[in-house]
Amino acid sequence: MNNNLHSKFIFFFLVFLFSAGCTKDPLKEAFNGEYSSGKNNEIINEYCQSCHVHSHFLPDEHIDEMNVVYSKRLFQVTSECRICHYLDENIFGDVLRKHRRPNQVKRGKFRKFIQEESAKKRERRKAEK
Repeated sequence: MNNNLHSKFIFFFLVFLFSAGCTKDPLKEAFNGEYSSGKNNEIINEYCQSCHVHSHFLPDEHIDEMNVVYSKRLFQVTSECRICHYLDENIFGDVLRKHRRPNQVKRGKFRKFIQEESAKKRERRKAEK
């Protein structure tokens, strides 16, 4: 009987382990742009405002202020938080919040990202027509 209980425990543990790996993280999906622009911003803003440092953060004002400091058009016209902000995961699985800063963008650090996002925008515009 004890062996049977042990086998059931291992079975349920393995099922739990595999099913936990299949769940999607809405925050990561929002930073990847998998929702509408508004939904992405809503999820990202909730996450940022949950921190005591950003609890009184005003996202719309921030976007308006930051659009003018970037040299690349993608950043100047965006209304999405994820264009300037992104998540990075270290080898331990810790999620780190990162920025695509204006000086880094100007130096070309995020050239590939800019090309990919610009292509996505063009595809969305074509699909709308």
